[in-house]
Amino acid sequence: MTTRFSVSLILPANNEVKRIAQTVTEAKPFLDQLQQTYEIIISADGDDGTRGLAAAMAKTDPTLKVIGSPERHGKGYGIRQGVALARGGRARSLSDRISCWTTPGTCRRGAPDATLGI
Repeated sequence: MTTRFSVSLILPANNEVKRIAQTVTEAKPFLDQLQQTYEIIISADGDDGTRGLAAAMAKTDPTLKVIGSPERHGKGYGIRQGVALARGGRARSLSDRISCWTTPGTCRRGAPDATLGI
């Protein structure tokens, strides 16, 4: 039987090997405070090491799922693949720093602050 979640967060990731662990670490408290079940789908194409690191993290974290391939297909493709595999009643994608939607005022200059409406 497939587990259903309330929320699926999709993280398209390319060249994020230095930041993916921090992104997940920052996302989890935000998702935890929702007091709903969730999954985090990391969609990582390419051969920069992001997918391998994320897969290693997923071995010890049942909320993480990692998808992708060595070939680059683009962010849109990664998001679509994540949505297709999402088991949450609501799916959202994030393609900027997690703090942009968990902590208002922290986005780069000129970019609007964003909130994740879950």
